[in-house]
Amino acid sequence: YGLDKKSVNNGFKISDLYSDTTVPVESAKWKTLPSVNLFQSIYKAPIIINMPTLKQHASTGFTCGLKNAMGLINNETRMKAHSLGIKNAIAEIASAVDPELTIIDARSCLGRNHHLSLGGVLFNSNRLIISGDVVAADRVAATVLAESYDDFDERWACLLYTSDAA
Repeated sequence: YGLDKKSVNNGFKISDLYSDTTVPVESAKWKTLPSVNLFQSIYKAPIIINMPTLKQHASTGFTCGLKNAMGLINNETRMKAHSLGIKNAIAEIASAVDPELTIIDARSCLGRNHHLSLGGVLFNSNRLIISGDVVAADRVAATVLAESYDDFDERWACLLYTSDAA
């Protein structure tokens, strides 16, 4: 996408989070993951703007704002989340990140799978969803996905919210 060149020309910095140190974040509310290793750059950020895309997902049924937080944790935490129960872990990880703003790019979405190479079907809904509440944004996104793609049941998105963490 040419982000390296754009960053130099426009005065912003691109960081490889996987070379960053991590900070353990804990909550007594969390049942699946008692501790989440969040990248330090994210932990110290004064404002987090979450910018997911809208996709159906083979494992979780749905991926959007909450699941986007999976990219802000280290591999060890990610593997634990998958092995201990990804759907509840997603809510806990998102709670550790707690973005101030979520902007969902739902102009072009993926149905059936989260990868084109694995059978994903591209379709257009031509919408942006913007909210200060990531759960509310995901709920609207699930409705958009269900309206735009017949093979998606918006109740699948509700399965991600079974944890008391968020």
